[in-house]
Amino acid sequence: MSSFNSIGLIIALVSATMVVYHLIDRWFHDRLETITTGLVRGAPVSAAHRRLLLHTSWIESVAAQLAFLSITAIAWLLLGRNASSEEIRLLAYFCSFVAAMAATGWIVLAPFWYSRLLSVVRQAEQA
Repeated sequence: MSSFNSIGLIIALVSATMVVYHLIDRWFHDRLETITTGLVRGAPVSAAHRRLLLHTSWIESVAAQLAFLSITAIAWLLLGRNASSEEIRLLAYFCSFVAAMAATGWIVLAPFWYSRLLSVVRQAEQA
């Protein structure tokens, strides 16, 4: 693949990745805020609904982040393998490394967040 095509693919992949990542992240934080505060657009929700959101929405949000970052890391690897220039290859491999580290961070932190959110829901159920 020519360097010009590789640069175009890098720009397209970075742009698409940023947009999709921020959309998923916004969705994730909306669910996180609803579970922790017990409010949806200012209206209170029950503890049972918060537990339901934790298990049917928050976990899927984490899975979506992991899947997206993993697919992005693989795309960067494939782009690096097909690049003709060493500099573009290194840039693609670096971007793949960053996406893989982000996915690893989600894998490590998600159980801690889940246990914290579950304790918040349990406290709301006891109140």
